[in-house]
Parts: sequence; structure tokens; C-alpha cells
Amino acid sequence: MYLKAYQKNLINLYLVTSKLKIMKLQYFLLLTVFLFISTAAISKGLSGNWKEVHRSTATENALSFKDTILISFLEGNEYIWMSRGSSGNRGTYKLLGKKIDFGTRVFSVLESTSRSLILSDGKTTHRFAPTTILSEIATSERASEPVRRLADIMGKWKVFKRTSDTPLGKVDYHTLLQTVYINSAESPYGYITAAALPQEKDGWKIVSMSDGKLFTEGTTSRTFDISIRGDELILKEKGITYFLKKFDQ
Repeated sequence: MYLKAYQKNLINLYLVTSKLKIMKLQYFLLLTVFLFISTAAISKGLSGNWKEVHRSTATENALSFKDTILISFLEGNEYIWMSRGSSGNRGTYKLLGKKIDFGTRVFSVLESTSRSLILSDGKTTHRFAPTTILSEIATSERASEPVRRLADIMGKWKVFKRTSDTPLGKVDYHTLLQTVYINSAESPYGYITAAALPQEKDGWKIVSMSDGKLFTEGTTSRTFDISIRGDELILKEKGITYFLKKFDQ
């Protein structure tokens, strides 16, 4: 009788322990998904022009202010930060989970939607709303446009600037773009080379373009978002943005 009761207690303990393990696993998976979705939402929300509309302390006490902040999020994780009474600052930002690093200041992103952006440095909270008022620097920025035909961008394009949406770990110069050659009206239309592999034979052939996507084939298949802004060609791949300018052959 006592043996049966002991065995029953062991079974109950095992069941409870198993349920706790499953609950912990479910919590971990939900937390992982939540963090992924939050980071993705932040990344998608950081675009356009924003004007500071409210400022408060960390304890939500409203602060009066005259140095209204304007932020313009540009192509390739670039930004312009400008406040009244001071000159504008231009740079690149990085996303670190739910934090944004502007290079000179780091903020927690408390909210990021199409209608609201809230940033906090732990002491002060800044609430922004979308605006059509651009900083003086941002008004000179041209919006990028999709490339309609490869024939329109024939020639040699060389990377002069590169940005990324998150800090890069070990840099692989065998994959980082260096040059784009477009020299044919039919497939293959040209080729792309990497910084450490500048020869055509080591590059990726440009096989097609469709709906703003550039498709290439080489040792691997690579797909780039492609657009043009003034005299700059812009290619994006997996969070890295390449800015290229045309050079004579």
C-alpha cells in the first residue's frame, strides 16, 4: 500500500516537472518570437520624417522645450538629426535589439509605429509624430526610384559607401560588393565582383531583374534590391546597403 502511494507520488512529481519544463520552453519560444517581431517592426518603422511633439522625464513628468528635434531616416540606415538652434548631424544608425545607436547617442525604442515613435535614453523620453516638415539638410535628399531597365544603367559602377542596419561581426570581403558591371543587353547582363575577388571569373553573373530585384548566379545565388537616386545606384542585401557611382570604363 505504501509502495503504491510512493509510486503514485513519484508519477505526479514527474508529471508536474514535465509540465514545468514544457511551460519554460513555451515561454522561451514566445519570448524569442516576440523579440524577433519587435526588432523587425522597429526596422520597418524607421523611415520617413519625424518631429518631436512631447518630452518628459523617465517618471513621465512633462518637460517644456524649445529645441524641437527633427529626425529624417534615409536610405541605407542613414539619418539626419536636427534641433532648433543647432546645426544638423548626419550619420548612420544601428539597431541593437530594441535599441537604436545613432553613433553619438543610444536610445531604447519604446514604440515604433507608422504614427508614433518614442525614444528614451533612460533619463528623458522623446515622443515623435510623422511630419512633412523636413530639416534643411533633408530637403536636398532625393528619394530613390526603382530601376526599370538594366539598359538604363549600363556601365561600370563602384561602391563608394556601405552601411548596415546592425553591427557587422566578422567582415567577409569575399562577399562584400566592390563593383557592378552592366555591359550587355541580354543575359548575362554583366557581373558583380567582391572586394577580395575583383576578377570577373570569381564574381556573380547578372542573370535577370524583376520588380526591383536583381538576380545573380555564381558560387552562390544572390538577390539584391536595386534602385537609383540621382547619380547613385543603390543595392541592398540582407541588411547591408551599397551605394555606387558610375565610372568610365
